[in-house]
Amino acid sequence: MDKNQTRLLAAQHGVTIAAGSVVHRGSPTPCPPPCILKPLDEGSSVGLELLHTDDEVANAIKHLTGPALCEAFVPGRECTVPWVLGQVLPVVEITPAAGLYDHEAKYLRDDTVFTVEPKIDPEVHTTLEEATRRMAANLGARHLGRADFILGPDGPVFLEWNAMPGFTASSLLPRAAAHVGIPLPDLTDRLVRAAHAEGPIMPIR
Repeated sequence: MDKNQTRLLAAQHGVTIAAGSVVHRGSPTPCPPPCILKPLDEGSSVGLELLHTDDEVANAIKHLTGPALCEAFVPGRECTVPWVLGQVLPVVEITPAAGLYDHEAKYLRDDTVFTVEPKIDPEVHTTLEEATRRMAANLGARHLGRADFILGPDGPVFLEWNAMPGFTASSLLPRAAAHVGIPLPDLTDRLVRAAHAEGPIMPIR
């Protein structure tokens, strides 16, 4: 789960990314605010920060405990595109009440709005689907994943690939699957059978 390697791979294959770079504690300010700072290898938006001033950027970098990715902030609608067994599922728009879909918005609040198949320009929708397929293929994804995007002023901007999306009935990927008639038990069954077809599933001891 290296966010920078993933974004560089995206750029190599024609998927738009935001300007950014890897930073460490004590690094010079990598990009002007507003910018997003997030740990290089964490999931669930742990440590995600939106920084508005040079002082905030400098202070955040000063207190880093590991490598992080700093990217230019792109305003726009946040969307995610689930991918399961080679199939792109419906787009889900994420609208956090506080404006940033961070760890708190994901797990500690109940006012984030999720819209399956939101109203999106058809060309933008096609771009999202094609970018998701391209990322899945070039990352060598197996079975499932989720591509996150911001619909910026100049079009979709890739954020990151979630290699192990949340898997409760209310999580985004199962929510999108249910929308097209694949309830969670059936989705789980398909994934287990696909994994088993690749070789025996050995119990963890």
